[in-house]
This record gives sequence, C-alpha cells and structure tokens, in this order.
Amino acid sequence: MTRDLRTLLGTVGEPPTGAAERLVDRVETGEPVPALRAFLRVLPEPSDTDVARLIHRVEGRAVRREHRWILALAGVVVLLVAGLASWMRLDAARSLHARLESDVLASFVDIPHVSVSYLGQGEVAGTERSPVLFWQVGTVSRVLEPRHGLRVETPDGRVEAVGTRFTVERDVMGTRVKVDGGDALLRCGEAEPLPLAVGDAASCWPLRPAGLLARARAERQEGRPDDVRTTLERALRTSAAPDPARGEILSLLLDLDLERGDAPAALATARTYLAEGYTPREHEIREIVRGLGGIP
Repeated sequence: MTRDLRTLLGTVGEPPTGAAERLVDRVETGEPVPALRAFLRVLPEPSDTDVARLIHRVEGRAVRREHRWILALAGVVVLLVAGLASWMRLDAARSLHARLESDVLASFVDIPHVSVSYLGQGEVAGTERSPVLFWQVGTVSRVLEPRHGLRVETPDGRVEAVGTRFTVERDVMGTRVKVDGGDALLRCGEAEPLPLAVGDAASCWPLRPAGLLARARAERQEGRPDDVRTTLERALRTSAAPDPARGEILSLLLDLDLERGDAPAALATARTYLAEGYTPREHEIREIVRGLGGIP
C-alpha cells in the first residue's frame, strides 16, 4: 500500500487544510482506488515534506493497528489454551470408576446431581459431566436433577436421560425400562431409538444367541411353550454354526417338537443338529431320527 500511496502522492500538490487527514482516513478505511484517484485529482502538487509526512502517518497508524491485532490475537490464544488445559485437568480429576454390587438395596452418591439406588451388579464409569452406568444384572433406579444426564448401558441396550426418574431392570429375560418422570431414550442393540415419556415402559430382548437360549429356558420353566418357541426361532436367526449355543438351541427346539408330537418338524430339527456337527446329544438324536423313520 505504501508504494502505491507514494506514487499517488507524487502526482498531487499541496493539499488544502484538513485534506491530508481526510486522505489518510480514506486510505485506512480501505476506500477503493478509483475514489482515491478522484479525490487526489483536486489536490495541488505536494512538497517532499508533505509526502514524507503523509507516508509517516499512514505507516505509523498501520503498524500500531497491526500490533494491536497481534496482541489481541495472542491474548485470545493464551486464554483459549489456558481454558482448555484447565478444563482437561478438571475433567480428568472428575473421572468416575466404581464397582456396584449388593444383594440388598443400596445407594451410590458419588455422582453430582444424580441419585442412584441399586440391587444387583454394575459399574460406574465416565466423568462427573458424562457419567455412564454399565449394568449387568438386577434393578437400578435413578433420579436426575434438571439439566443433568446419565447413560445406562446393559448387554441388551442403553438408556439416555436428562432430568428424569427411571428404573432399569436387567435379568435373563433381557432389559426393561420404566420412566416415572421426565423423558428418556431407549435403544436396543442397533435398532432405532425409542422415546419414552412419563409412565412408559419398554424392553430389550437379549442380543446374543446364548442370552436368548437362557431366556427360552426360563420361559420353559414357567410353562410357556409358545413363548419358548418364539424365542428359540429368534435365536436360530441370530446364530450360526458351529456356535455351541446354536447346538443347544436346536436341542431344546427338538424337545419342543417331540412334546408337541410334530414328527416332521422334529425330524428336520434333528437332521440340522447332526448336519452341523454338534456332539453332546449326537448318539441320542441319531436314535430319534431312526425312530421317526429317517436316515440318521
């Protein structure tokens, strides 16, 4: 900018009173060159002293303005770095790690703004700002103050809530959630999140074949054969050979087929068991196939 200004000033004469200051102001505000040329045309030829004086003013103001910006920017950077470092220190200092295990109703009070009552087993992790409760088995109830949240994860799904009262129960049947106040979000496995409001309840089935097998066995003990079959069919869809749990699933399904007197279904299940190479009941199931008129 200074070389261009020297060129322009070298073509004009002595500016009238106040013109020099107005010229500097126009240059500093970034006025377009055509407008500056028009302004300069009305000025007479300046002396060398006038040219030097104008250039000195422009350069001095530019340097001061540049220094102010550099100092301001440096200050902002220092504040940001200091703030980030402070936040990281605080966040690290507030990390959470605790094992929860009790066969009687107990409380955990080390999470600010969150009240936790539990009966069972789990683990607290995360930070005070973002607490996470990994819950394995039993019942856990929480009361969250407004604007404060907590995430609960089980082997079957996860619950996210802010300012909410809710209960999570996890057992062989899966995970059940009930909301007593506020709102929550339940996600079973990779399924779409399910919004829950006050009074809502929802559940997640076990995700793994072994978990579904355990559910089916519990349903069988309760005398619910239709539910057992539904669970086992779901388990078959989520399992693959040579998973030992799949062999146990086929074995239990065969027992149901035989109890119901469904010979074709029993024969098909038995043949699948043998074809996939499971051995715990191999001899017994070969005899069953022979008894059903099939070729083992």
